[in-house]
Amino acid sequence: MEKGLEALAEGVLEETARIGLADASVKYYRSCCHVVVGFCGGRGIDRLTERAVEEFLAAMDERVRRGEIGPTMRSTLEKTVRVMLHFQQTGVVVWRRRRPAPGLSTTGESVLTAFAESLRGELASSSVRLTVCEVRQFLRYLDSTGCTLGAATLDDVRGFLVAVGPRHTSGMGNTVWAIKRFFAFANQQGCSGLKVEAILARVGPRRARALPCFTPEETGRILAAIETGSPRGKRDYAGPVGVVDRAALWRYRVATAGPDRLASG
Repeated sequence: MEKGLEALAEGVLEETARIGLADASVKYYRSCCHVVVGFCGGRGIDRLTERAVEEFLAAMDERVRRGEIGPTMRSTLEKTVRVMLHFQQTGVVVWRRRRPAPGLSTTGESVLTAFAESLRGELASSSVRLTVCEVRQFLRYLDSTGCTLGAATLDDVRGFLVAVGPRHTSGMGNTVWAIKRFFAFANQQGCSGLKVEAILARVGPRRARALPCFTPEETGRILAAIETGSPRGKRDYAGPVGVVDRAALWRYRVATAGPDRLASG
């Protein structure tokens, strides 16, 4: 890596730690700084300029198109390189949350604005912002692949979910809900005829309800823990004893014997 840019990156990271950024965040942005420095080193760039930043962002857009990084990572890298440029110019780190640059086609921006308006009055303002942010990522993804909303297919939706998806599908709740809500709006407005319910239903984990199942020994310990030396204790014991004894043992028999044996038992 170029020594000048390496020192610049270290200066940025020291400042971010000083202003209170969490250690995990500093470590994460350190890897982003290394991406910037590595890119510049590979092209013989020893000092950041607006032109160098634009070259870097164009290269990151290409990586998004190839599926090497997702839109969220691309946005984080843009934030990192712009903070580095600002620090190089002013010696000051301004590290604040910023809204993703619109970066949408005129049609996409118009549809997103109308969608946001449809949510106001129905959702809290914070929920509207979160939903719009998720949908903006999706529309930027479509733009990066050269696809319009009207021409989007289930493969495009699947590709986006893969690009932004966390390691565990349980973390996809907000994204799935936002995309489902957006396509319901787009269908109603005639912007898209794509039905996404089927594919989105398979993204998150299934939540199956299950009743507790106790062995006879466990049931006995539960009941033994109830104090029965007073009238109130006897009353407290009489209530759950029948419920716990019959229901829990029945579920235990279901789990261990199977329906065929229960039917004859």
